[in-house]
Amino acid sequence: MVEEVSLKREVGWFGSFSLGYADVGANIFIALGLIALYAAGVTPIVFLMTAFIYISIGLVYAELAPTYPYAGGVQVYAMKGFNDLLGFIAGWALILAYTICISLFALAAAGYFSYFLPQSTSFLTLMGLPPLGFISVIFIATLILINYIGIKYSVEVSIGLVILGLIIQGFVLIPGFFLVFDLSKLLEQLQILGSPKIQNEVAYIAGASINTQNLLYSLTLAIASFVGIESIAQAAEETKRPAKHIPKATKLSIIAVLISVMGFSILSMGSVGWEKISEELEYSVAGLVKTYPIIGGFGAKLVALAGFILCYASSNTGVIGVSRLVASMSRYKLLPRWFYKIHPRFKTPTRTIILFGLIGLLLASFGNIPFVAELYIFGGLVSYLILMLAFIKLRNSREEVYRPWRVPGEISLKISGRILSMPIIGVIGFIGVACLLILTLIFHANGRILGTLWLTVGILIYI
Repeated sequence: MVEEVSLKREVGWFGSFSLGYADVGANIFIALGLIALYAAGVTPIVFLMTAFIYISIGLVYAELAPTYPYAGGVQVYAMKGFNDLLGFIAGWALILAYTICISLFALAAAGYFSYFLPQSTSFLTLMGLPPLGFISVIFIATLILINYIGIKYSVEVSIGLVILGLIIQGFVLIPGFFLVFDLSKLLEQLQILGSPKIQNEVAYIAGASINTQNLLYSLTLAIASFVGIESIAQAAEETKRPAKHIPKATKLSIIAVLISVMGFSILSMGSVGWEKISEELEYSVAGLVKTYPIIGGFGAKLVALAGFILCYASSNTGVIGVSRLVASMSRYKLLPRWFYKIHPRFKTPTRTIILFGLIGLLLASFGNIPFVAELYIFGGLVSYLILMLAFIKLRNSREEVYRPWRVPGEISLKISGRILSMPIIGVIGFIGVACLLILTLIFHANGRILGTLWLTVGILIYI
């Protein structure tokens, strides 16, 4: 009998934080201009509303990940709280989100990279791929190699990228409030509730207000700015002292992301306004910094560098997340056991790294950001909905389990003679995620059709 090789604990608390921040912190570089395009002047409020849902998701992971420190995250929690089928659905939805994460953020990184090399466009187009697609293929191939030889090296890459990205963000965000921010401009912008412009991507309902529908659509996009905190949970089995490090890393990630997202959204509305910021979708944050007096030109280049760095780090966490998730599902026999192949030397799930890395590479090669973004949102929301249900269920069905950290605040309800614990954060998170999922199904045609098809295929595979 061949001894089964297991994953190795090599991730410290800052490495864990870097995984969480890298996967979420990069989102603002894609989302700022996009949200402004639909939400108009109330962009900061839209970000704030979805931030409450993000906080609830992060806190739930901060409790569950150290309690059940295994690769798989929500898939494991759903299995322990309910059954294998719900665990499979949660994992299958998250596989979609992680695979899309690889391609989406590699494309975003390629976009910021091309900011420095605009003259390369014609050459890359001649090679048969869109410029962004070609660059992202090279980026993802490099990530596959780094992840193959060990999570230690992969996390070290993320740590280095995140530190540099945070320094640059602080350098450009703080001066902005002194150089260009105008409170009266912000208050004026906050009175504009949704863009009046019709957009091709929205599946509008006839007769309803365009402004209102664009505003609702922006909420579904804004939550994409916060998808990714679960990357910390995916690496739980490889995290040193998970009971201490995971809650700490998760809470720090929440704080850092909120400062970045709210800071840039408030600054943009209090300086250039929603119409200007939405005109430069690919480089919205760089476009904002370009307006700074004296340092604008240099600052814009720094932002483009930070955007490249953090988006590339986010793509890396996608490779880490999907490879660990699929390996976990195969270990629990939810997927073929073939996927659970841990390299005897590198201690990494090499088959899943190669296979799903290549799928992400293929999706990125087409260079279509809006298409992959819709699937990213759908997969994330389905997994978060199951996460909240599993959290509430585990609080009541496995009360005896030791929890290194516990989300505060709960209400006791007496139902059929039994006292049930209803964690307030879990209830708020469930309601919020459910509302966003409904809005996604209404307004995102690609997410509704292809996302539902993905789940259907998965259930058929399971059955």
